[in-house]
Amino acid sequence: MRALLFIFAVGLSITGGIVTAMETITVSATYRERIAMLPGVTFEAQLQDVSLADAPAKILGAVTVNDAGNPPYEVALPFNPDVIQDGRRYAVRASLRMGDKLLFTTDTHTPVLTNDTGTDALITMVKVQAQAEPTRRLIGEFVYFADAATFTACGSEETYPVAMEGAYLDAERAYRDAQAEPGAPTVVVFDGQIAEREGMEGGQRDMVVMDRLAGFVPGLTCERAMADSDIGDAYWRILSIGGETLGAVEGKREPHVIFRSGEGTFTSTIGCNTVNGGYALDGSSLTLQPGPMTLMACPPPLDEIERAWVQGIASVSEAIVTGPTMELRSAEGETVAFLENVALR
Repeated sequence: MRALLFIFAVGLSITGGIVTAMETITVSATYRERIAMLPGVTFEAQLQDVSLADAPAKILGAVTVNDAGNPPYEVALPFNPDVIQDGRRYAVRASLRMGDKLLFTTDTHTPVLTNDTGTDALITMVKVQAQAEPTRRLIGEFVYFADAATFTACGSEETYPVAMEGAYLDAERAYRDAQAEPGAPTVVVFDGQIAEREGMEGGQRDMVVMDRLAGFVPGLTCERAMADSDIGDAYWRILSIGGETLGAVEGKREPHVIFRSGEGTFTSTIGCNTVNGGYALDGSSLTLQPGPMTLMACPPPLDEIERAWVQGIASVSEAIVTGPTMELRSAEGETVAFLENVALR
């Protein structure tokens, strides 16, 4: 049963020794969204004196419904008629909370009592948009199973469902390409945030929103994912080029890049020809200058992959290092390649 808590707890008001019978305003409130409320939500309606535009509204009566359930919310809001004055303005406000968190509230003026407005208040509350976390680089374990995914950031024990928006479909596809065993955790790197979304079971909950996928790292553990990397003097395995996962080709070298900081040079291959060149690094700004390369004929699919790599080298303008991973981006913000520093394995 819904429990009512009245600020005016009895049906009488005693002012200066005179007993005044309380009157009520009939309030009916709802919201437009098709969202089922979780147990424990609290509905509150207030009668306010809003006569002064430059002063806070004065609360003249309130009613609270604990464990209010789903709309509509219909209550009798008590008030003392002796405090109501002609020429003043009164309005009813409504809100729905979960603990201290405001879920829905009134955003329009609902007048009552004076100026022929009567004692009925029909209110449509609006959803309060939660302040989402800013987009940030995240690394952690992604698990996909039975058409749903979860994410646990490395160094955290909190697991969040992944919202099916943004880069979710890219992540689902890349997970399938990178992970042979369904349901196994695989380390992923992406730009994203924690934001409120409607859960599959109804109600609002915190979920991971993947705004932009960098890539997956099969075989990497969160323990090793917490280690930092330097770009120079390191062997970087190329995991994907242009968002396409690279698989091992029997009898061929694995795709990789070796940066030599003392010489400012790099050597790379995707398993066929060797591509050499120079590089310049300033903070996260990275430019690669392709140099001489061998000219062997590459069998499919290495020929197309090598062509994409050579073209991509010239477009690199930024290197984003996250733990033992590195994303090479173009000036337009596109992912040229995603790599792993295998020296940290």
